[in-house]
Amino acid sequence: MIAHKVQRTAATDIYRRLAHYVLDIPRDADSRVLDTPAYNRLVEYISDRPSDGDRVLGARISNCGSNQLSDAIREIGVTQAMNTRSKVDKGYHLVISFPEGERPTQAQLHDIEDHLVAAIGFQDHQRISAIHDDTDHLHVHVAINKVHPTTFRNVTPYMDEPKLMEACIELELKHGLQMVFHGHEAERRTGRNLQPDGRLAPDRGDGHGRGEGAGARRAEKMGGRESFERWLSPELREDLVRVAADAGSWAELHKGFAERGVAVRPRGAGLVIGTLDGRANVKASSVGAGLSFRALTERLGAYERLEPEAHHHTHPSAGSGYDAGPRHDRAASETLFQRYRKEHADSQDSRKQALEAFSGVHGARLAAARANFAGRRDALRKDKRIKGMDKKERWQALGLERDEAFRALKARGAAERAKIRQNTPLPTWQGFLEREASAGDAQALRALRSLYVARTPLGADVLTAADRSAARQIVFQNLSPAIGRDGTVSYRLDDGGHVLDRRDVVQAQKVTIGSAFLALSLASEKFEGQALIIDGSTEFKAALVEVAALRGFDVTFADPAMEKARSEAVELAKTSPAKARPREKVRGAEEYVQERNMMRHRAHGILPHAAWSPNDRGPALYAGLRRFADGSEAVLLQQGEKMLVMGVTANQAAKASQWKRGAIVVTDDRGRFINPERKGPERGS
Repeated sequence: MIAHKVQRTAATDIYRRLAHYVLDIPRDADSRVLDTPAYNRLVEYISDRPSDGDRVLGARISNCGSNQLSDAIREIGVTQAMNTRSKVDKGYHLVISFPEGERPTQAQLHDIEDHLVAAIGFQDHQRISAIHDDTDHLHVHVAINKVHPTTFRNVTPYMDEPKLMEACIELELKHGLQMVFHGHEAERRTGRNLQPDGRLAPDRGDGHGRGEGAGARRAEKMGGRESFERWLSPELREDLVRVAADAGSWAELHKGFAERGVAVRPRGAGLVIGTLDGRANVKASSVGAGLSFRALTERLGAYERLEPEAHHHTHPSAGSGYDAGPRHDRAASETLFQRYRKEHADSQDSRKQALEAFSGVHGARLAAARANFAGRRDALRKDKRIKGMDKKERWQALGLERDEAFRALKARGAAERAKIRQNTPLPTWQGFLEREASAGDAQALRALRSLYVARTPLGADVLTAADRSAARQIVFQNLSPAIGRDGTVSYRLDDGGHVLDRRDVVQAQKVTIGSAFLALSLASEKFEGQALIIDGSTEFKAALVEVAALRGFDVTFADPAMEKARSEAVELAKTSPAKARPREKVRGAEEYVQERNMMRHRAHGILPHAAWSPNDRGPALYAGLRRFADGSEAVLLQQGEKMLVMGVTANQAAKASQWKRGAIVVTDDRGRFINPERKGPERGS
């Protein structure tokens, strides 16, 4: 959860703007709209009913005399008008945002809002809030009147950002929300990153140890590789402090540090501790108080450099050197990391060769320009016909032309170098893993997920199992998934469904028949052989039971009521197929073709129908799915002015149910659907 203030540059009417924003009313609408019943929609938050708007889930008015938005806005306006002295903005716009997939209950949202507002001293102030769901992240807008309703002082909170960060940490712990990094000081003050004895907690695996700088955290987040700050574990830091305390001279200290893969060097007015090759360094005093410049020089005397011979003959113990390796599980990613290093080295070589080739071309251009202007200057100097001010002006003009020409060449060179770098990108370890995971590499997906602690989102529609550690890494490439930085696989379906496959849980972000089918497909493979634990809405559970029974999934549900409903639906489908789901009245595909061709003479617009044959292989337009009374299913494929009816298996029908009408599909001569990305039959067809 993140809470932040929206910076504002003008003291405009925030409450009228928020009202328009909440209700999707144009800003240039007549101000009299505030007096219309349309604003009464906002009181729906009182009865916990959803808004009619496209993005607003609910709204709330606090510390006002009326629950009518129009009256509340006027009341706030009157309160602000009572303060005639203050010239600064009288509104405070707070936004509370939650990670993708996290959806706290309304009671939790109200408690979070109240707690955050109180943390910055606005608990008694009038405010209007709205819950928005128009992005992947549920968020709450809170418009606070900074003018106190009784004292009429325009209150500006002191140190509001740190207070909001600390309050967010407290609320995450209180409500069991996903933990988000809020800054070192906030972590320290709340004690979330400290052990009971007050010492720095061991590495939590989230990339935010207290000793790290912002640049290192950013590099770890973007590149997915271990920073030197993280490599300096609490145990190693304590060991270095002990070595320094035991050393009787700078030579002993250098030797002890080198054996552990680090070196201490002067930098600026102090000391740094870094790798032996000097590529990565941290401030010495940040590793331990006993390693500061003052502490070491007072005990060991003036700094003495490590002798080159000693440096050459001192080797760190095996595996102790910093190698900027992956932050991810080494056992799960070592082979992948070697592949990545080779790819990175090849990209570097390609870029280096391209830049070297360009340097030759660019150097030739500069040499030609220099020769050209040198010749022209020489000619002007030797021309006896031009004298006095005329020669001086021409000389100055030639100098300006030369300067402009070289500026243009320099700009052209910079642009072409940038293009070369763009055409020869250097892959990051994080990007390499995401790309390989998108291609279906289960090892890459496992490595991505090794960093993150999976948490079941509150109030979400999810499927999991008792033994989460046995979860398999599954990617359905034919559905064009998107891979997140934490290894979350996101599937968006044509029917509007949205499914997230996390490390050990499958979540239906938006429930549709398609998303229920996909979620169940993922969970049945991910937790193969285990009873599925379902948490979510009644609608979601009913959809899963229906899909499991009608599609013949070999699954069981841990919930006895759901398992009983699934078993009954399976038996119903066996004994009375027609009651289990809607079907065509005809018994099979052959009768359907005959019926449709007969109807062509009575109804306009029906295409000639025919049974699909191997000669019809190739591209066609998907026109729908049909189920027949005998239990068989068929897809309709339009080729030109002909409609083909092709019988399909249950797996093929399940895939076809997610297609959009009018989509182009391709079949081979065996009646299998071809996946264009893999140039082969779809898996399971």
